[in-house]
Amino acid sequence: MLHEYMVHDGEPILDDLSDDVYLAPQYRGYESRIRPLRVGYASLLCMVRRLEADIVKLTSRLKTTDPCDSWHVAFASLFSRAWASKSPDVAVQTRLKRLGIIPLHSRQQWAGASDAKQKIYLSDIDGVAIPSSIGLRLLDTHASSDATRRAFYMHLGVEECLPDRVLDRIMTIHEQNSHPPDISSHLRYLFYANEEPEEVQEWIRVPTTVGKFVTASDNLYFPSAGEDDLHQLINGHHSRFQDIVVFIEESLMNLELGNKNDDGFEWQAWLQQATGSRRYPPLLQEHTNNSSVELSSALRMVHKYSARTFLRALRAHWTDYGEDAHRIEADLRVMQVRCLDDIVGMSQRGALENTYLPTASVINTTMELGLSPRDFQILCLPGRRETTDELDKTGYRSWRFLEDFGARCKPDLDFYKRALSAVHMEEQDPDFDILVEIYRSIALLARASDHDSLWYVRLLQIHSPYAPCLP
Repeated sequence: MLHEYMVHDGEPILDDLSDDVYLAPQYRGYESRIRPLRVGYASLLCMVRRLEADIVKLTSRLKTTDPCDSWHVAFASLFSRAWASKSPDVAVQTRLKRLGIIPLHSRQQWAGASDAKQKIYLSDIDGVAIPSSIGLRLLDTHASSDATRRAFYMHLGVEECLPDRVLDRIMTIHEQNSHPPDISSHLRYLFYANEEPEEVQEWIRVPTTVGKFVTASDNLYFPSAGEDDLHQLINGHHSRFQDIVVFIEESLMNLELGNKNDDGFEWQAWLQQATGSRRYPPLLQEHTNNSSVELSSALRMVHKYSARTFLRALRAHWTDYGEDAHRIEADLRVMQVRCLDDIVGMSQRGALENTYLPTASVINTTMELGLSPRDFQILCLPGRRETTDELDKTGYRSWRFLEDFGARCKPDLDFYKRALSAVHMEEQDPDFDILVEIYRSIALLARASDHDSLWYVRLLQIHSPYAPCLP
């Protein structure tokens, strides 16, 4: 007869033997009548004999039952009785340890407690899965995740793994292998094990979009989709930047997207620190040998690729860039930027310090003087679809930082000096009222300190056909 703990879902946990069979369950309750017929209750040792017969068969119930099936829990509960605190069965324990009944991480492999050349570890540490690619023998994940099964296999010698052992294994693999396998599981473990990202950054290797594996560096970036992230700023032209910037595989960014570890780190924030990846370039590049600084190579390449995109990047990240921009002010002042050729076209370039923002006052004054934007080096701002009035109301404030590098937002003395030169370059006679307006504006804006710089204005006035009438 079988005890209830030897049965699962109304069926014996293990098949009976040909010469030693189970009594039908309908006889339960008639023990006093059937015991004289030499019927008794099965012992744990009887179950071990049935287990020994089971594991050598191709149709072994232990080895062919789905690892998620609750049968395995009943199996573990049955044989855990050999370690019962009140009546441990040492003989059963010894026979169980000789059998290859420990399921390893690969369902095709089984081990015995007595023949294990290496230690066998639970497949997780406090619920964090240990990577299967770091050379440790791990218990099957289903067996590790169930408390009953976990306890049974620990009776057979399976151990908990120390976090430092896992960390050392992962570190060794990344230090010795230029193409470490199973990177995703390594990063996932490090994240949920709350490893400090700054320490991981020293040795972790990550795959890139060009197939290489790299450690943290100043030229490593996320292939992120933010409008002003580097990946989008150079969209469609990545090949031009391949010697300067490298993008990690996009799949890593989304590996645990939206999740946090116990330290409160969100996945992408942790990954960014662990790999040193950036979303946009730094403003400065420092040279440790001579303590000099210059515009970062990535931003220089962005400028070479598109001056308008360069301005867009400056504006988008000025909160970050602004603090150190004064260190390369001279370089930024002479950066060549795109300027309007006419109201809709753009083909000119000019130094940033010589330009005007396309505000309403600048554009309207240009039109009133009958001149072209090309005469004033008016900035062609990226994505400028709004009218000049709208630029004043909504967009101008976001471009005011360019004034620190010489760009101007309204007509000044230099503006009217340029206007005067442009008027005298016209083949036809200039409009008298326009000339008067230009000279009047110069007179209003000029100071005593400007006297020496206005000598040619007087010269143009003398040679003007309207000289007798001009103020």
